[in-house]
Amino acid sequence: MPVVLSRVEVAQLLQTIDALDTRDPYGTLARLMYGAGLRLMEACRLRVKDVGSAAEPTDRSSSQGRQESASDVADRAA
Repeated sequence: MPVVLSRVEVAQLLQTIDALDTRDPYGTLARLMYGAGLRLMEACRLRVKDVGSAAEPTDRSSSQGRQESASDVADRAA
C-alpha cells in the first residue's frame, strides 16, 4: 500500500534536501528523484547520456526495464 506524506512531512523532507550540499551525491540523487518523479532504482540506473537539457524530456526505463517514459528533470537537479 502506498504511503502518502502529510504536508508537514513533505515540508520537512524538502527542507532536509535543501540543506544537503549540492556536491553531495545523495543530495543530487534526492533532488533528481523528487524533481523528475523517479523511483530509487530508476535514479540509480541513470547514465549521463540519459539526462537531457532542460528543454528536452529525459527518457527512462521502468524498474522492470520493459517500458520507457519521458520525464522532465528539475532545473536544480540537472
